[in-house]
Amino acid sequence: MPILQQEPCQFPQTLFNGDEPVSNAACWRVLHTLPRREKSLLRKLQALQIWHYGPVISQRHRSPAGRARTSFLPLFPGYVFVFCDRNQQLRCLETGCVAHCLEVSDGGQLFTELQQIWKMLQFDSNVTPQAAPLRGQMARVVRGPLAGLTGTVTAVDGRHRLTLMVSFMQQGATITVDLTDLEIVMQD
Repeated sequence: MPILQQEPCQFPQTLFNGDEPVSNAACWRVLHTLPRREKSLLRKLQALQIWHYGPVISQRHRSPAGRARTSFLPLFPGYVFVFCDRNQQLRCLETGCVAHCLEVSDGGQLFTELQQIWKMLQFDSNVTPQAAPLRGQMARVVRGPLAGLTGTVTAVDGRHRLTLMVSFMQQGATITVDLTDLEIVMQD
């Protein structure tokens, strides 16, 4: 049983599957939060109706008494992605949860990478954080619910994993994949 129920981690809910123009570079920002304030910031951004995304993963563990517990933790601790103008940026800074606001130079690339992370999280709850890029071949998923995702393939403990990166932060997420669902992407 979860300690607390999972809260929404994005606004609007159609952020990644709608027709809104959210790939504009001038509007994407990365908020570096104060320690352990990601969820508080997500709640405040929701109330302010500012478009945002703060990916969350579930983690199961046992309490000292032996009970199974589920916690919902940020995939990228200390970071929340927002799509906002300058006035909304000031409102974000006024929440008391933000340490720094980082400007994004390529909003289109960031949006595409976040959309892939979102799709991965929609498909499977067994996603793990990946702190640094792994060396390996680039591949695209060609079958199944993750079709269209592109990332780096590596072998870990005899299983193949697809790593999707958020280049701006040099962090990402990994998921176990079947090699038969992949095709190698030729790089120029």
